[in-house]
Amino acid sequence: HEQHGGGAEKLGTVNFETSCKAETRADFNRAVALLHSFEFRPASETFTKVLAADPSCAIAHWGLAMCQWGNPFGGIKAGPLLDRGRDAAAKGLATGSPTPRERAYIAAVSELYKDAATVPHRNRTLAYAKAMEAVQRDNPKDVEAKIFYALAVNQTALTTDKTFAAQLQAAQILEPLWQEHPDHPRLPHYII
Repeated sequence: HEQHGGGAEKLGTVNFETSCKAETRADFNRAVALLHSFEFRPASETFTKVLAADPSCAIAHWGLAMCQWGNPFGGIKAGPLLDRGRDAAAKGLATGSPTPRERAYIAAVSELYKDAATVPHRNRTLAYAKAMEAVQRDNPKDVEAKIFYALAVNQTALTTDKTFAAQLQAAQILEPLWQEHPDHPRLPHYII
């Protein structure tokens, strides 16, 4: 993400509204841009920086939980990352006074980790997609909600479905957003 010779970071533009302290806004948006760029370690470090500046920023715990999940197309998740993701989501639900929208994001990511020892990965991703559907429906102007919902839908695609229904549904959500937000850090890659 550094330009050759200049050292300037070029991540694209993200505008994720939060109820966190105003001085954390740039870092939070950078962390979400890093998350979209699959730069999970720097994203996690930046969400942690936001929490250091504003310990009541519940939605930053959502970001940490998303970082633990990593690449949504990276196969079945297992091991300690499930514990870390579950713990981050639980902290988000217990921290500060998140807005209803923020609480819905945190509750949605919680579905990815909920009862992971007994609930199959696919069931959890389907529950996450359903929860993100509600987030984007209840917040129709929230571009990020639409993007994360499209990713959730795509994540549930079965390899045996040769109609590619989930992928086409995700593309129908993402393509208009790319036209409206050409500087978003990941939209063209998600569409591909």
